[in-house]
Amino acid sequence: MNGFVKLIAGAAAVLLVAVVGYQFLPRGGGIGGEPTLEPSPSPSVLARGTFTAKGAPVEIDATREGDSVSGTMTVGDNGDTVFAVDLNCAQAAEDGRILIAGDATESNGDWVKKGDFTAIILKPGSPVHAVYAFGSDASSATTCSSFLEGIIDQRFTTVIGDGALEPIQGTVELGP
Repeated sequence: MNGFVKLIAGAAAVLLVAVVGYQFLPRGGGIGGEPTLEPSPSPSVLARGTFTAKGAPVEIDATREGDSVSGTMTVGDNGDTVFAVDLNCAQAAEDGRILIAGDATESNGDWVKKGDFTAIILKPGSPVHAVYAFGSDASSATTCSSFLEGIIDQRFTTVIGDGALEPIQGTVELGP
């Protein structure tokens, strides 16, 4: 009988450990349960579309994920690329303008030199208005963000005058 009592006592001890251990399992997580970690944010659209701005055809695909910006912009003329930009920063102005900039990776024209900061400024509306900005507009900028800070309050706020925003022709999707 002594062996039988030991067996029952051992089984009771295992059962007790299992019940107590179960109390410490995470609730709502694990396999088949609610996720315990926040899902990774997915990129959101800043600007995407094909349109003409300031007389030049533009293709843009810019996204934001948290504080990170990525994408490309190509500006052409008569079927040739005038300049292409690797987009890597953006800023929103108080009046709703969206400034998106990066480094020029190609340049076949006089508007921008390869490696210079280059931006497109888009003002939401119907139609959307746009203008370009180049490294010379904030020549002391050393980073993409400082370039945008240097141009945010420049002449790009009106729809009249040299360098001013003009209506685009085509479509562009603008995000937050």
